[in-house]
Amino acid sequence: MKKVLFVCTGNTCRSALAEGFFRKITDKKDVKVEILSAGIFAHEGRKASKEAVLAATEKGVNISEHASQSITHEILSDADIVLTMTKGHKQLLLEKAPEYQDKIFTLREFNCNLDAEDIEDPFGKGLGAYRECATELEEEIKKLLNNIEGI
Repeated sequence: MKKVLFVCTGNTCRSALAEGFFRKITDKKDVKVEILSAGIFAHEGRKASKEAVLAATEKGVNISEHASQSITHEILSDADIVLTMTKGHKQLLLEKAPEYQDKIFTLREFNCNLDAEDIEDPFGKGLGAYRECATELEEEIKKLLNNIEGI
C-alpha cells in the first residue's frame, strides 16, 4: 500500500485539508492508500483551524478530528510520496533530508503543473481565504488521484 504524505507549515490548514479531500476521494473510489499529513513547524496535537474545518465541511469533508503532527525523519522515510504546498516547504525538506529528493514534490509539480503558483496559506486571512484554498486543494486532489494510480 502506497503512503502519501501532505506537508505544510503548521498542519492545521492546507495539509489537513489535502489529507481530508484525498481520504474522501480514495474512500469513494476504493483506492488503497495510506494518507498522512504533517507540518514543518507544527505543534503536536493541534486541531485543524475552525475556518479550515468549516471550509472542508461545506465541501462534504470532515476534518474536525484532525490532530497536527511535526514532520520527522521517520515520517519522511516511511512515505512513498511527499507532497508540499509550496516550493519553500519542498526546499526545507530537501535541505533536511536530501536523500529523499526522488519522492518530494510540490503538489502542483507532482500534478505536472511545473510553473504553477504555491498553494498559499490562508491562516489569519478569514473564511473567504480558507474557502478559496479548499477549492484549490479539491481540484489538485482530483488530479492527484489520476497521477498516483500509476505509481
